[in-house]
Amino acid sequence: MRTYRPNKEKDFSKIVFEGKSYSALNQKIFDGFNPSLLDLGEIKKKSSRKFGAIAAFLDLQGFTTFCSQMDPHLVISEFTEEFLAFIFETIKNEFVMKKTDSGPILWCSLPFFVKFLGDGLLVLWETTGMTTHSIENLVVTMEDVCNNYRNKFIPSMKKKMVEIPPTLRCGIARGEVMSIGDDKDFVGPCINMAARLQKLFGLNFVVARRGIDISEENMERFDIKSVTIRGIGSNELVYVKKNELKSLSKEDASQFRDP
Repeated sequence: MRTYRPNKEKDFSKIVFEGKSYSALNQKIFDGFNPSLLDLGEIKKKSSRKFGAIAAFLDLQGFTTFCSQMDPHLVISEFTEEFLAFIFETIKNEFVMKKTDSGPILWCSLPFFVKFLGDGLLVLWETTGMTTHSIENLVVTMEDVCNNYRNKFIPSMKKKMVEIPPTLRCGIARGEVMSIGDDKDFVGPCINMAARLQKLFGLNFVVARRGIDISEENMERFDIKSVTIRGIGSNELVYVKKNELKSLSKEDASQFRDP
């Protein structure tokens, strides 16, 4: 998205209207406030892509508190640069099964779309050609990414700044997405679902069960629960981490029912 920031010195002129002094904005600058700022291309044209996808919604818990510290402008840019570098590098590294002279062999494909949201990221994978095992690897790998944020990224940042967001939350869902404009953005129910899951009743890692199978081996640390998700459904099945479920308050834990 492009920015819209008229310069007071350059883009305004002083006028007197009904005996009072005002600043009039240049007409061309005024007209520039329109949907083109979203940089989506030709929005009205029919979607050229509609396909299966997996959406992961990553959110930095505590980012508001981080931004409320004294002189936040001195640390926010540095944190954002370090965080984004960490996310991209960690996803790449965690998705590598084996390195060869011809290039890395991956557990599953890399995302085709990543969107920065200020306090997190929307990440999309196309599921065309993905096996059940590849999808499971994606889920397990994204859990590792979140764990690495807590175990590696935070310790590396503690000597640089304070009030670091303590948790990287993640919601994952599978479904269908369609492109907007010139394939510069995407919409779909699975994106909405992933966004809801990443902040579901105090949990930090939740995966929608629909279309995603986790093997018995990995189910040692996951459980399947039925839960009401606002605006989506009253009996949605989700994978939750057993250790997180145990740490919830009695009230929050009661929201998760046996199917």
